Order: sequence, then C-alpha cells, then structure tokens
Amino acid sequence: MTDKRPLKVFLCHAHADREAVRTLYTRLTNDGVDAWLDKEKLLPGQDWELEIKKAVREADVVVVCLSKQFNQAGFRQKEVRLALDTAMEKPEGEIFIIPARLEDCDNLESLRKWHWVDLFEDDGYEMLLRALKARSNKIGTTVKPDNKNSDKSGIRLFYDLIYHREYDLEEVDANVAAKYLLELLTRKPVIVSIPDKNDENLFVEYRTGAVEYFDPKDGQTIQHALIIHGTMSVFSDKGQYRSVKSVDKLSEMIIVTVTQGVRKSKIQFDSDDLTLDILNVFANKFLHDLVGYVPDRPL
Repeated sequence: MTDKRPLKVFLCHAHADREAVRTLYTRLTNDGVDAWLDKEKLLPGQDWELEIKKAVREADVVVVCLSKQFNQAGFRQKEVRLALDTAMEKPEGEIFIIPARLEDCDNLESLRKWHWVDLFEDDGYEMLLRALKARSNKIGTTVKPDNKNSDKSGIRLFYDLIYHREYDLEEVDANVAAKYLLELLTRKPVIVSIPDKNDENLFVEYRTGAVEYFDPKDGQTIQHALIIHGTMSVFSDKGQYRSVKSVDKLSEMIIVTVTQGVRKSKIQFDSDDLTLDILNVFANKFLHDLVGYVPDRPL
C-alpha cells in the first residue's frame, strides 16, 4: 500500500512580511505540511514566475497571508488571481483558498467570500491547522506526522505545539545552553503572576516545577530538549495575604528545544497550556539568564 502524501500548501505573501511567513512556513513544515515558500523552494536559474504558477496549480490549499503591505500592487496580486481561477475549477464548498491575516488589516475584496483566520490571535494557528486537516481528510492526504516524537531513523525530535517562539543564541554551544537552563530550573522555580483578565479581584500564577531533560547521546541528534512541568494557580486578595482558589497541574507546560547550528544555537519555546503572552514572559526570563550567564565553552 502506498503511503499518503503530505498536504501541499502554497503561501502567498508580501515581501515585507517574509520573516513572519518564514515562521509560519517552519511551523507548517514541522506539522507535516508540504508548504511552498519562494525563498525555500526556488532554485537559482529557475524561471520564478513559471515555478510559482506551477506551485499554485499543484497546491491543495492556497494560504493568502494578508497584511497592510499585502494590498499594494505587485506580482502577489497575480498569484491571488491565479488562485481564484484555480478555485473555480474545484467543487463548490471545498476549502482551497484561506485568507490568513498576519495583523489587523482589511481583507481583499476578491477574497471576501471566504472566511479568514487571524494568525495574530492566540488560537489563530490552531484554527488554520484545523482547516488544513479538514481539507487533508477530504482529499486523502496527511498533515500531522505519524509519530510526533521520532523520525524514520529513530532520532528523537520535538515538533511545534500551538504556541511557539524561537530565537538565535550567537556564539553559544547548544549543549552548554541546554544544561545551564536545566541547572537554573532545578535550582529554583520561575514564577509568572498576572491579573485574571475575567476578574480583576483574582490573580493567576504560573510556576515551573519538575524538568525532564533529553540528552542526545547517540552522536546523531543535534537537538537537546527540556520538558518543563508546572502548575497554574488562581489566587484572591484578602487583606495582606492571598488565598488559593484553585491549583491545576500542567504536565508539559513548556517544551524547550536547543538545536546546534554553525557558530550559534537556536532555542525554541513551545506550549499547548500557556497563552502566547505568558509563554513570551517565560521565554524572556529564560533568555535573560542564558544570555547573561551562560559560559562560552562546552561544559
């Protein structure tokens, strides 16, 4: 029996949004999507206009990445027109064009018949992935990898969750960064406390707890990983102290991966349990300690 192919997704975007779209491309690729991005797919010497037309025609889904810059004239408008022409060939009601707003901006008049997704919202990427899965199930392709934690060679991998942030650590060894972060988290918990957005009399506290560390000792894997467990507690103020109203355990609150590159490392923060703003606060706290104190030599 032949394995199912991955879902093919064409990313239509403005040049000014290339960094945001590259992040989207990485997340989709990690989730098993065969995403097409010009900077990643076009080869030197190729007829770029011909290749783009071919990619749109062969795509299962076209994601139009809308922004304030996108509405300016340019070849991307030709891509939209080509996608609209291709959509006319599809059975009515099928998901083919998905307008995806990168920021609060107007939709194109030609795309108003299709419901859009706001990628700048906390659940935006999850909503996009749900639409892609629905399309994939309809046409018999795949989205998610069969095994989330390993590839065919048995090397341990960790894929992006709903909320994701990544940063480069210049001149820092991945082994050093991962083990130093493990030491910091083992020594003392990291705590983030914010007002409850639904009740001004309550406070929500996120606290890191036990940490699992996966050390790539096989000589092949270049990715270190830490699974940070923790708790989410809700407090109310009563005079000079806080009373605990509820405590929830978060078994995989944050997953941190550190990947070795050339003269730098890439550190990624992923979570299904934290909102994006809380994940950002934790990431900034971790990075402050790492950049300020991590040694420049392997442990």
